Amino acid sequence: MLGLEVLGGFAGVGVEAEAPADLTLSGLAAQVGALLGASPRVQPGGPPQVKRVAVVSGRVPHEIATAARAGFDTLLTGEPLHDFFHDPAEYGINVIYAGHYATEKVGLDALARHLEAQFGLETLFIDVPTGL
Repeated sequence: MLGLEVLGGFAGVGVEAEAPADLTLSGLAAQVGALLGASPRVQPGGPPQVKRVAVVSGRVPHEIATAARAGFDTLLTGEPLHDFFHDPAEYGINVIYAGHYATEKVGLDALARHLEAQFGLETLFIDVPTGL
């Protein structure tokens, strides 16, 4: 969805991805916001040019240190926690928080499409955004 090249897994439930050569942090945040219909919160702590991105939906700010130590310059996730507010600056990594609900919904939509295609099931997603 974001034009990132998925290279593998991250943190058990996320992905490791490589960004196109010309992608900036502000460009990625704008793209995420447009796709999810959200207003991402960006905590810049790394370079303005995005190269390696860890993507984990929901809430995983505790993975900021793990992502930084693994060489990622940006972590895309759902929601922040106060306890980890200073981590992006301390670890030198960018973090984009795009909303817990908005980031989790993407996986549910993909699962529904897969079930429809694979098993001919009819699915219905009842969208009740929380704003979180």
